[in-house]
Amino acid sequence: MQKKLWIIIFLTGTILRFVSLSNYPAGFTPDEASFSYNAYSLLKTGRDEWGTPFWQLPVTGLKSFGDYKLPLYSFLAVPGVKIFGLNEFSARLPNALLGSLAILAIYALLLAVTKNNFIATFSAFFVSLSPWAVPLSRGAFEANLAIFFIPFALALLFRKKTYLSILFFVLGVYSYHTARLIIPPLAILAFWFWLPRAKLIKPLAVFILLLIPAMISLIMFNPRSKDISILSPADGWKTMADSRLQSINSGVPGPIARLMFNKPLYVLGTFVQNYRTYFSSKFLFTVGAGESTYGMVPGSGLIYWLQLPLLIIFLYRFIKSPNRFGLLLLLLLFISPVPAALTKGAGLAANRTAPMLIALSVMSGIGAWHLRRFSKFIIIFTILNFTLVAISYLNKSPLLTAKSMGYGWQPVIGQVSSSTASQIRVSRSLSEPHAYYAFYAQMDPKAYQSDSTTWPDFIKIGFSFLDQYDGYYLGKVRFGDLKFDKPVSQSTLFIGRKEDFPDGTKFQVLSTYPDSTPAIVYFNKP
Repeated sequence: MQKKLWIIIFLTGTILRFVSLSNYPAGFTPDEASFSYNAYSLLKTGRDEWGTPFWQLPVTGLKSFGDYKLPLYSFLAVPGVKIFGLNEFSARLPNALLGSLAILAIYALLLAVTKNNFIATFSAFFVSLSPWAVPLSRGAFEANLAIFFIPFALALLFRKKTYLSILFFVLGVYSYHTARLIIPPLAILAFWFWLPRAKLIKPLAVFILLLIPAMISLIMFNPRSKDISILSPADGWKTMADSRLQSINSGVPGPIARLMFNKPLYVLGTFVQNYRTYFSSKFLFTVGAGESTYGMVPGSGLIYWLQLPLLIIFLYRFIKSPNRFGLLLLLLLFISPVPAALTKGAGLAANRTAPMLIALSVMSGIGAWHLRRFSKFIIIFTILNFTLVAISYLNKSPLLTAKSMGYGWQPVIGQVSSSTASQIRVSRSLSEPHAYYAFYAQMDPKAYQSDSTTWPDFIKIGFSFLDQYDGYYLGKVRFGDLKFDKPVSQSTLFIGRKEDFPDGTKFQVLSTYPDSTPAIVYFNKP
C-alpha cells in the first residue's frame, strides 16, 4: 500500500510540474530567454552569447545582462534545446525535471536517515504538492535547482557515497547565487557529523578545492551583488545620516549620536528586519512571495496551515531528544533566508529562500509521523488545500504574473521579419529586449557574438545592466530609447509599450495581456 502511495505521489508531482509547461506561468522572463539562448549558443558554438568558451564559465559566469548568472542552468538546458528546439518548453524542461526528481531525492534522503517509510513518504508528499515548489519548478528559474541538489547530495552521503555526494553539493553551489552561501556550511556540518574523523580530511579538502572557482566567481565576477546588497543602500546612507542629524539637533551629543546611528548598526538592523519577515505568517501562510516574476502568485501562502502543528511537534520532539539530523535541518532552515535578508528589493523573496522548503517539508513529514493516527486526515486536508491553490493559480496566474514576466513577445518577431522598414527600434522599456529577440528569432549565435563585440563595456561606464545603455544593435534592430519624436530620414518601425508613444499616436497592437490590455504595440513611420 505504501509503495503504491509513493508512486502516486511521485507521478502526481511530476504531472503538476509538466502539464501545460509552456503556458504556465503566463509570460516568459528575460532570464528564461537568456538561459535558453545561452544553451543554444553553447550547443552551436561552445561559447555563450558574449563569446566566452564553456570551460571558462564556471569561473566567469554568464555575463548575460550584466548580472553574471551561474551557468549550470544553461548547461542543463542544452540537451532539451537539442531535442525540442529553442522554445519555452525546452527552456523550462530542466527545472520541471529536477523539480520532479526533488520529490524522489527527499524520499531517498529520509529513507536513508530514518529508515522510516512513513516519514519518507509524507515528506515527499509535502514537496509534491507544495505551493512553493510546484510554481518554482515550472519556469527556467535557477533558484529551484538547489531543491534537488541539496537533498540528493545528503542522501548520497548517508548511503556512504561520499565523493558522489561532494559532486552534487558542488553542482548545487554552481546552480544559484544564494546556494553558494547556503550549501558550504551545510555540507561541512554534514561531513563533520557523518564521516569518521579518520576519513574526514580528504573529502573536505576535495570539496573546498572544487569550491575555489565558485569563490573566485563570487568575488571577481559578481558586480550585481554590490548593486542589490543592503551594504549599498539605495539612498546612499541618507536615512542613516538624517537620523543622526535629527538626534544631534534634539540635543544628543555628537559622539553618542554616531554610536547610535552608524553604518554597521544600520546594516545589522536592516538585516534583522529583513530576516524576521521570512519566518512570519505573512510570508509562510498568507501572502507568500513578494513578487510574481518567479511564477508564484502573491496572495497565496508558501506552506499550508496544517503544517504548523506538524512543525511545532517536530520542534518539541527535537528539544526533548536532540539529534544530528534535526540539527542539520534547523541549520538549513535558519541559514536559508540569510542571502535574501542581505539584499534590497521588494522583500519576501521566495526564490532566494527556496531551500527553506526542504527543511519545512521534512520537518512536516517527521511531525506527521507523531500524528500518524490522523494520516488520512492529513492527506485529504492537504489535497483539498492544494486543489484550492491550484484553482487560484490557474485563474490568477495569467492575470497577475503576465506583466511582470514579459508576456506577449512572440508576435514581435513576425512583425520584425515581415517589416520592410530600413530601421527597427525596440524600446528598452520591454526589459532586456535583445534577449527576447535573439530567443524568438533563433538568431545565429555566431552573428550574435559578432554583434556583441560592438557593444560598449556598460559596466565600466557606470551601468549595471546592458539595457540601461541607449543604442546597441543586433543586425539592424536597435535597442534603447525609441526617440519617437525626433525626425527620421528613412522608414522606421517602432516597437514598445503604449506608454512609449505620445498621446494620440495611432499605434497597432502586436499582443495583449490576458486581461485584454495592450502588451506590445508598434508604429511604422514611412
